[in-house]
Amino acid sequence: WGTMPTLPNRTSPPDVITREHEPASGRYPTYRPCLRWEFAFTCAFCLTHEADLTEHGIEGTGLASIEHRVAQSDPTQGADQTHRYENCYYACRFCNGARSARPIVDARGRRLLDPCRDAWSRHFHRTGDELAPRDADADATYTAEAYDVNEPRKRQMRYDREQALRVAKR
Repeated sequence: WGTMPTLPNRTSPPDVITREHEPASGRYPTYRPCLRWEFAFTCAFCLTHEADLTEHGIEGTGLASIEHRVAQSDPTQGADQTHRYENCYYACRFCNGARSARPIVDARGRRLLDPCRDAWSRHFHRTGDELAPRDADADATYTAEAYDVNEPRKRQMRYDREQALRVAKR
């Protein structure tokens, strides 16, 4: 774990992620460096860190990507939102692929949580290696389903990181 110093010192749900960068307007792929730092090199949704995905560096692997809150495929506003920095989030490819084009609000009225507005710590709690929605939190349940945050690989990566952090603290 040569990347240990860059790992977040906790694996529990964070508070609201604060946007601190204001990159020049451009095409969304140019935002990647700022997004990596703002989201602490961690998927905004399942909390998987880059070091969890590969021990030899993430660049060029396709294991992390830019997720769009308003999906690019949204016919009502996706094209207008594609290159807006505020619409972009750092995500692992597993979360990005799991959500696909699910709407921000589903047919039952549940909305996808926004990690820059909604504190994950208020909507989820950590039970072992699982990110569990708090009781009766329909929005957290929808978000967990949409991003498949407890898919077995993600759970294993959170478990492995927790173990590595325990060893590092000794």
